[in-house]
Parts: sequence; C-alpha cells; structure tokens
Amino acid sequence: MTSLTDTLDADGLDRLVVTVETGDLVVEGDPDATEVTVEVDLVTTRTSEGKDEDAMTATRLELVSRDDGSAVLTVRFDPKIARYETLVLVMVPDTFAVTASRSSSDDGQITSIEGVDAIGVNDGDGELDVTNITGGGAIDDAGGDLTADGFGADLSVIDRDGDATISDVDGDLSVDDGDGDLFISDVTGSVTIIDGAGDINVSNVGSLDVESDSSGSVSVN
Repeated sequence: MTSLTDTLDADGLDRLVVTVETGDLVVEGDPDATEVTVEVDLVTTRTSEGKDEDAMTATRLELVSRDDGSAVLTVRFDPKIARYETLVLVMVPDTFAVTASRSSSDDGQITSIEGVDAIGVNDGDGELDVTNITGGGAIDDAGGDLTADGFGADLSVIDRDGDATISDVDGDLSVDDGDGDLFISDVTGSVTIIDGAGDINVSNVGSLDVESDSSGSVSVN
C-alpha cells in the first residue's frame, strides 16, 4: 500500500498538536529538523488486499499551521474501514512541545514520543513510551503499560490501568495510579502518589508522600 506523506515548514512554530483516531503513533524530535514531516502507513489484519484501496482512500491526513504557533495534525478514517489501523510517524524539531491523543486506541497499539521539549499526552489502551524530554509535562494513560524516562522538569501522571515505570525526573513527580504495579526511581524532587491497587517500588527520590494506598505493598530504597 502507498504511504501518505506531508510536510510543514516549522518556521514560527513551537509545538505539535496531534490526534490519531486509531493505531500506532510515533513522534521524534530532531535537532536538525526545520520541518514537521508526517508519514502514514496502513496496517491490517486482512489476508487479502481487496479492501486496501478503499482503506487508503478513506484515510485522512490533515496537517496545518495555526496563528498560535502550533502545527495541528489529524489522522482518521472517513468512513471507518474495519480491520485497518494507521501507523503514524512524525518528525519535529526537538524544541517543539507535543500534545498528543489517540481517540480510540486498543490493547497492543503503541504511542511513542521521544526527544522533544515538553509533552501532554492523552492515551487510550496500549503501550505508552515517553522518553528524553527536555522539560516536563502531563500524561493521562487509560490502560496498558507506561514507560516515562528522562524529564528535565516536573511531571504529572494519571495511570488508570497497567504497570507504570517512571525514572530520571529532574523535578517533582505526582502520580495518580489506578490498577497495576508502580516503579519510580531517580527523581530529584518530591514524589506524591495516590495509589489504587498494585505494588509500589520507589528508589532514590528527594521525598515521598503516599497519600493513598488501597492495596499492595510499598517498597522504598
């Protein structure tokens, strides 16, 4: 299947706002990038190619700039084609902040954001991997495992279901954790945890306040 691609001059822009209907999303910051570049591929569980052309025709890629300095990217199906998902690959300058959401993600899908200035993520089910962020940000993760590593400022996390591993935060960390184990290490500031179910493992943090822990063990090293 043919990929969909688009580019946008990054001059005068400082952030990406991206919404993906379903499928994998990968955003990478590049210190040499002067454009926002997007590639959209289709992934399917179908064994035949009979619907490939229909699925590609239904795929909508919209990339525009706004007066507020944002590049706005939307990827969706119109109409919905069963058993097809998108794989969205985005490259932005590493000075960009990124606000990302997947409106209907499923278990087994992936959101990955790496090497940008700051983040705001609203993610459904599936794996979420956020690494090497110059500043801080906020994460709201509905389900699936979460990895957050390498933040240069404060980070807040809502993790509703699934294990969460958070490390290397140069600032304060707040975590509202629902169900699943929580692993936290190497936080220079204060760590505040509201926990539902699952074990808590904490090491090498500035201070720790567990405001609520309904079930599971708490280990501090």
